[in-house]
Amino acid sequence: MIPVLFVDDEMIVRVALKSMVDWEKTEFEIVGAVSDGETALQYIEKYSPRIIVTDLKMPHLDGIGLAKELYERGYPGKIIILTSFGEFELAREALRYGVTDYLLKANFTDKELLEALRKAAGKLPEDRRPSQKTEQAQSEFDQPRIYSMLYGPDEEKLRILASDRTYSGTFSALYVFKKELLTAGRPAARQSEPDMTSKEMLSSLISETFDAGSGMKVIPLTPVDALIILPPESGGPAEGTLERVLLRIQNSVKIYMNTEAGFVLSEPFASEPELAANLKGCAGAASVSFYKGFGSLIRQEDGGLYVNEVTEDQQDAMELICAGIAFCEYEEAEILAASILDSFEKQRIRPDGACDYIRKLFRNILLFGSAGKNSGRFERLAADCRECGTVSEFESAVTGLIRAVSESAADGRMGKYRQDVVRITAYIKENITQKITLAQIAKLVNMNESYVSRLFKNETGVNLTSYINLLKMGKAIELLKDPDVMVKEVANRLGFDEQSYFNRIFNKYLSSSPSEFKKRYKKSIKVGQNSINPPE
Repeated sequence: MIPVLFVDDEMIVRVALKSMVDWEKTEFEIVGAVSDGETALQYIEKYSPRIIVTDLKMPHLDGIGLAKELYERGYPGKIIILTSFGEFELAREALRYGVTDYLLKANFTDKELLEALRKAAGKLPEDRRPSQKTEQAQSEFDQPRIYSMLYGPDEEKLRILASDRTYSGTFSALYVFKKELLTAGRPAARQSEPDMTSKEMLSSLISETFDAGSGMKVIPLTPVDALIILPPESGGPAEGTLERVLLRIQNSVKIYMNTEAGFVLSEPFASEPELAANLKGCAGAASVSFYKGFGSLIRQEDGGLYVNEVTEDQQDAMELICAGIAFCEYEEAEILAASILDSFEKQRIRPDGACDYIRKLFRNILLFGSAGKNSGRFERLAADCRECGTVSEFESAVTGLIRAVSESAADGRMGKYRQDVVRITAYIKENITQKITLAQIAKLVNMNESYVSRLFKNETGVNLTSYINLLKMGKAIELLKDPDVMVKEVANRLGFDEQSYFNRIFNKYLSSSPSEFKKRYKKSIKVGQNSINPPE
């Protein structure tokens, strides 16, 4: 392997140089990519690259200054310069100091870069070999083998788990993944990204965020994930150092890849089987970003916390949300949807199960608006939903959809129903603070109880009891926001004979007790007041 060093003051150029070629399939090894000539000299001293690819114009020590310094030191390697149109005079000056070739910075291709490197390599003395440090780093953590731990065939994974190979110390690792890893199966923006977006681009961006002397090593996996091997330290990596690295990676991924990154910290490992097990655990824990958000540090063990299935009460609440939309009770539907989505993390619902629930809910709500004259708007909302990766993003998408349905249905839906159904809904609204029974409703429209239930369901698609509960819970939320009104008083005002039954209904549909709701609302009001009127 022939060690190569890239030198350019533009981060995007350094990332491109490291990403545009699958270097593992070539005879070259990239030992670093630095931003100026002074740093390059330090790298040359430490890693002994045999070929240097450098920009001409850089701060501190530019490309000509670097070439001159190396020429005077008797540097045995070869130098290739990156030049722009109009810099040919500078390029000619650089040739005086042993520069062997140049590339036009604006438009050189991966083939031209490889051709220039091979041309330079052909001029190297035959006895030039990679440094001992490079060989050791290569053998300690083998990229193809680590890739197989996660993506290889089952028989290869079993061989690794049965291996007795140990490492030179006890390490930990940081699994880094792009948002697209969790939104797989949906149309992704990366399909239209340039060819430069290979598995190397993410790892190249990551390596730009910390110093070579940090002891961290980046292992590229796929275009959407990579692994950082953290140096062995007593007690694990320093929390402050890790936070700074995460912030830099997240910022770089946002700027240069137009997406977000997630992070999972592994448990310590000292052998290959331990790393394989930890890597699998980290990949599984990545879905916790659904709750914690991208950019947050997740720990490997967090993946085992979210194992519960969506409950029957949460499934029933979906019908209640749709009932609110069907009868233009949009505020109640919005509050209920937000409460259900908020309950998923508290009840430790599996992220994939929660995602499936929300997408189904979104599709159901979409039916209320997608056929109208604003169908294009709803198609855009559906596309936005497909790109959601966290529960907060889904909540915003669902809220936006309910409001869009509300705006598109300003003329109301009640004209679509039979007069008997209109009378029933009006009666329920007028008597929402009373105890409402099926017998009362049947008497109102001169029908028997079973027939009136079937009529309401067939006409509206909503269970009659669900509609009553929707309005009662909406009114309950309104009353509970009043700090002077007790839960027992709310139950009485809404026609519940027993507070315990009111508590069960409230918890069933909002996944929270009335008293918990009051506490959360009171706390949110205080937070809002503090943000508006900060203490002096």
